[in-house]
Amino acid sequence: MATNKSDIAAWMSNANDPLMQDDVASDPECPAEVLIWMAKNVTTSSFYGISSNPSLPLEAIIHLAKTSKDEYEKINLFALPNFDKSAFDILVVDTQSAVREEATRWASPETLEKMSKDKDSWVRRFVAMNELTPRKTLLELANDADADVVSALTSNKNCPKEVWEVVLSNAEFDERQATVIAENITEELIAMAREKFPVKYHHLFLSNMFMPKQWVEEFLKNKEINKIGLVSLMFHRGWFQQEHLPKIIDVKDVDLRARIASLPGLERDIQQILVKDKSAGVRAALARNPIAEPEILMQLLGDKSVTVLEYLKAETYYAEEGGKWVMKNYAGREALVAAASGSAKNLAKISAVTSVTGRSEALLSEVIDEKRYQELLADKSIGIQTSATLRAAELGLITFKEAAAFVSKFAPQTSAPKNKWVEARMESFRSEHNEFFLDLVIELRGDDVLCGIFLDGNLQLSADKLMKIAKAHLANTNWNMARNVELNADLLDEIAETPSWSYDTYGYPEEKLEFGQWAGETSSGYRVASYPQAIAASHPKTRLETLEKLKKSRSKYVRGVIMERSEVFNYDDLKKAVKDKEAYVRILAAKHPLVDLELLEKLANDSDPEVRAAACEHKLATPEMKATAALLKN
Repeated sequence: MATNKSDIAAWMSNANDPLMQDDVASDPECPAEVLIWMAKNVTTSSFYGISSNPSLPLEAIIHLAKTSKDEYEKINLFALPNFDKSAFDILVVDTQSAVREEATRWASPETLEKMSKDKDSWVRRFVAMNELTPRKTLLELANDADADVVSALTSNKNCPKEVWEVVLSNAEFDERQATVIAENITEELIAMAREKFPVKYHHLFLSNMFMPKQWVEEFLKNKEINKIGLVSLMFHRGWFQQEHLPKIIDVKDVDLRARIASLPGLERDIQQILVKDKSAGVRAALARNPIAEPEILMQLLGDKSVTVLEYLKAETYYAEEGGKWVMKNYAGREALVAAASGSAKNLAKISAVTSVTGRSEALLSEVIDEKRYQELLADKSIGIQTSATLRAAELGLITFKEAAAFVSKFAPQTSAPKNKWVEARMESFRSEHNEFFLDLVIELRGDDVLCGIFLDGNLQLSADKLMKIAKAHLANTNWNMARNVELNADLLDEIAETPSWSYDTYGYPEEKLEFGQWAGETSSGYRVASYPQAIAASHPKTRLETLEKLKKSRSKYVRGVIMERSEVFNYDDLKKAVKDKEAYVRILAAKHPLVDLELLEKLANDSDPEVRAAACEHKLATPEMKATAALLKN
């Protein structure tokens, strides 16, 4: 490291340049004298590379530990080579709970014992999970008033038997707590845990390597156990056996039945059940299963789902061999493929059918002229009119926009035939890579099939085509585009105008949520909401004017993300956030770096107890504010 005066002067010159400061602060070659000066004098950003610089001297570490207002900056200090006990003693009593949480990872058993009495339950949870925490302290935490602290004990590998016994005796289990306990319970105590658990949570034991295999049969017979959760875990943990199929084939979750239909070695009687499943997704999964018997699949030749028929016509499929995916030919399906594909004679038969479904599917390949198109528009069936309109658009008789307008005008009567058409044309695009088919899918707003382009990653699209898709503002599609494509400012403008989308899910998938997703409890379970706008709100390439628009997003979550963008979110915005109709936003306002005593006083008088609590936890909160909040509580 350079130490002569001229070099120091050059480093100092760059350190004084706002455009160079971040680079200088994070450079391991930066002299100690300059880093100390920067730690004490540079305040242009709340978080910068100096706190991650491995060359940061102890003097600078101590100064930041004492003066920094940024919890992330202080958290970074723990891992620095020059960090020592003098800095730890400062941070272990920091006013910000997140810093104290991090301190538990570096604490001695003696310090962990003291921290187990921290006023913040999250700190106590981290103490409970720490394998260095003394046994006596763990036993005390087993009686903690916060149920989540008690649950945290169960993920501690050194949790002793007597602590487990207290946890199982005292806990009133909800599903989240039951999941943690079931995953971590010891072999010695798993039987005791089963006795303590409500029956509806017994299936969660499948996540535990010590669960006796005979329990699966017992669970399958018990009608009180959540069957969807049970079957999900059976697949996930590899507990599934062929003999279990008759007992789980009626599971109500479509995705699980489709997974069953995809299994190798399905017995004939099981295939006979699946081929009649009410879900097209399940029937399609059976149709693409290489072991499915062609004679059974012949029953699907009259299926109403285009997707099912496309799989019946397929001659090849992908299979994994030796760690690679290879193309293989279906065995014994020649007659099936011929029947599904149709010779000239078969096509004539299909065209001659009188059912709306048969006539609609015949139109997929029929060449029509203007006269024929007008005849079809006069048909009494809206399904035939829709199919004819879509075919006319493909043949250039009308525009795609006219076809889309027709579908919109007569929705929802046109939804089913439109969806079948979209599925078929998306399959054509995938197989032929002809963007002509993609244009129709975009015009018809085929959100569910379009999003698959970005999920499988096999199709490469031009920048113009990506923009055309983005401009359709399809929620599911644009979400998956944002997660799987390198975004630029133009795409982000469209992402920022895209509405949210959501889906119901079994259980609380907190560990599976991505940025911009939130889960909320409903009367029937949980619903995960995904906000493309949140991605735009956080992305570094989003234009400032777009960020300004997102301040007014209808989503409280998006408004919350914008609050983290210091380049556009200012004190005036914070004053508005203090009055936001959503408590979620007001809580964030109470924790915001720009909040001052005046705004905290308003938040301490908020009608929502969680907002008041957040305000009172702030380091600027006065005894008077806390007293006022306490009176409101009562």
